[in-house]
Amino acid sequence: GSPPDEMMCIAGGAFLLGDARGISLSALAPSTVPERPTRVDPLFMDRTELSVGAYRKLLASGAIPTGSEVNTSSVPGCTYLGPTDPANDALPLTCIDHAQAATLCEAMGKRLPSEAEWEFAASGRGQERQFPWGDDEDVCAHAVVARAGLGGTSICLVSLGTGVSSGVVAVGTWHDESRDGVVDLGGNVAEWVLDAAAGYASPCFGSDASLLNNPVCQATPMDTTFSIRGGSYAATPVSARASSRNAGTSQAEPTVGVRCVRSN
Repeated sequence: GSPPDEMMCIAGGAFLLGDARGISLSALAPSTVPERPTRVDPLFMDRTELSVGAYRKLLASGAIPTGSEVNTSSVPGCTYLGPTDPANDALPLTCIDHAQAATLCEAMGKRLPSEAEWEFAASGRGQERQFPWGDDEDVCAHAVVARAGLGGTSICLVSLGTGVSSGVVAVGTWHDESRDGVVDLGGNVAEWVLDAAAGYASPCFGSDASLLNNPVCQATPMDTTFSIRGGSYAATPVSARASSRNAGTSQAEPTVGVRCVRSN
């Protein structure tokens, strides 16, 4: 069927989840090995990361539970400026923790994507692309990464030269587009996904090399670390790889936002 507004259809199929190179983005990041043959059902995915403007509309509609508004007053670099301030409406919403990300998706009749769904879409649905846009390794030309400016990773600021600003940019305004028209999977801000952080060899994903069928590493009450996918303006270019994994303790960060999906 036709996708809902501002969502893209991701046809189902099979692919190899993971990366034999074992690239790690942080001490918290779960391993990308071993590669696992994986099947994913069709789904709809938001074309862009959730924007501040979309979030303010949710607040105005009453869809967000009372008392759960994003509080960013104590965290520098957050994009949400308050319910009546439209200045950052075009930017992705940041400084939300994992629970808030899940609540926002539910408020729109959607949900967080699983790691498998996210990587399936980012790698071209079986094409095994290195990056969401393909295999062109000029990451700075495609994704909003390594633009942290002073005190952070700024490789792409140097590479791109004058005319490119540091920090986050409006959703969907760079050259980071997947096979299915989903934008900013490689960069701008990273994104919370459904799964608790665990290696693909862990019991959470099954302990053998059999085909995984719509896998999800379901969080338990004991889990405090959740997977994060995609690069951000403050991350290194390698974070833009479709297979790269990161993780965070469920706290608000100015480099992490959310993108939602809906089962077909």
